[in-house]
Amino acid sequence: MTVEQACRRKVFQFVDAIEIKNGKVSDSANDMADNVARQLGLPGTCGSDAHVPSEIGRWVMVLEYDVRDEQALIEELRLGRFAIASAS
Repeated sequence: MTVEQACRRKVFQFVDAIEIKNGKVSDSANDMADNVARQLGLPGTCGSDAHVPSEIGRWVMVLEYDVRDEQALIEELRLGRFAIASAS
């Protein structure tokens, strides 16, 4: 699937951000997600996708402000007030 084909998927009409760094997928899959997010103008998020303690923190989001509830997190994501960091 090309970036252009992926961008036409209907699901992207309903999202505010795209996970562009996932600790369980290949670099090429992460790159594809990053390219789709950029093409759609959506912020890119991350996650370790940890299944065991040693995998925690593979990718982390560093937020600019304290987040105390789900609504505040959603707002920070929509505003793009975060950075992606890697433990490696």
